Amino acid sequence: MVLREHYNLPSNNDILPSLELPIYIFQGTLDGFCNVNDVYEIRDTFIKLGKTNLSINVFEKHGHGLEIEGEAANRGNSPGIRKLLDIVDKINKKV
Repeated sequence: MVLREHYNLPSNNDILPSLELPIYIFQGTLDGFCNVNDVYEIRDTFIKLGKTNLSINVFEKHGHGLEIEGEAANRGNSPGIRKLLDIVDKINKKV
């Protein structure tokens, strides 16, 4: 079963610090799938290792989809989606 195999994979906190590329995490505090405390743990690991290639973006009262499914996103009012798109735009301008 795929879900069971997922738990046998290394954690993001084990994998992400080994990467040298820029890493962006977008996390809602109400995410029922991924605990926001895991993001803070990853951030703390990067700080301990002196790594600077991580950017975390935590959004209060946002779920797993950063509210893309809600009315706020349909009107362009989801802070999570706006921030994500702003960062994508900045990255594209650098390329």
